[in-house]
Order: sequence, then structure tokens, then C-alpha cells
Amino acid sequence: MLIRPFLPADAEPALALFRHTVKTVNRRDYSEEEVAAWLREEDVTPAMWLDSFTGKAAFVAIDDNGSLTGFVDCKPQTGLIDRLFVAAHRQGEGIGSALLAQAEAAIERPVSTFTVYASLTARAFFEQSGYTVVTPNRVTRTYTHEGRSHTIVLLNFRMQKSR
Repeated sequence: MLIRPFLPADAEPALALFRHTVKTVNRRDYSEEEVAAWLREEDVTPAMWLDSFTGKAAFVAIDDNGSLTGFVDCKPQTGLIDRLFVAAHRQGEGIGSALLAQAEAAIERPVSTFTVYASLTARAFFEQSGYTVVTPNRVTRTYTHEGRSHTIVLLNFRMQKSR
């Protein structure tokens, strides 16, 4: 496995991986409506997805066949680990831990605290990685589904870890 900086060409495979992982892995902990709100498939274009990496440090995991198997992005100036996703069929292989270590290394000093808003699904992974829950967090999402606007509240957890 190779971990390297995110490139613009990685945007579409990362988006596909994100959508598939949320639909399969995160679906265990979130309802169909919550997954639809999280993905916002009718609202988020590939160009918007690529733009969402602007100003962040981002890395991808590439397997021996050249396939993207995971990605992470963070805000180096604030210590926020924004997104960390691993392909559903590759979870439990250490890819997430390797990506998280890369993101934490990219956080600029003097930032001494890493923060993540972990999903119900990812909470245990981050706890095993030394993060603790600071508070439950509720995110209001408005999204379009089948041409109609919907609003829902999603639960995640604000978690932190000191350097």
C-alpha cells in the first residue's frame, strides 16, 4: 500500500469510495434517510467534491493494483481531521490507521489537539486511536432527494486527541 498526497485526478474515485462506504458500512448505524442526507447525491457534483479539498492537506491510500482504497483530509492550521474513509472491502487492514497517522503528521505545530467529528460507525475506530468523545454533535442537513428538498438532523461525536 502506498500513501501519497491527494491529486485532482483522485477526486472522482474518492467520491465513489465515499458514497459506496456510506451506503454499505455506515448504513448499519444510520437510516436510509440519514444516509441520503449525508451523501446529498443530487446536490454534490464531482466539481464541488474536488473543491471541498481546497486548503486542506489530503492523502490517499493506493493498493498494489493502483486502486484508491482510502482517503483522509484535514485542516493543518486547526487540527481538524475532516474526512477519513476506507473502502468497505478493505476495512480492518490498517489503511485507516495509516491515513490517520499521515493526517496527524500534517497538522502544523503549535496545534496540540486533533479534532474529529466521528460518525456512529467511526467512533470505535477513533477511540482505539486515542481519541475521546468531547460531546455528541447534531448536524442539520438539507438535501434534495427525488427532486424534493428535505431536512434531517444527523448525530456524530466531537472527539479530540492531544499530541
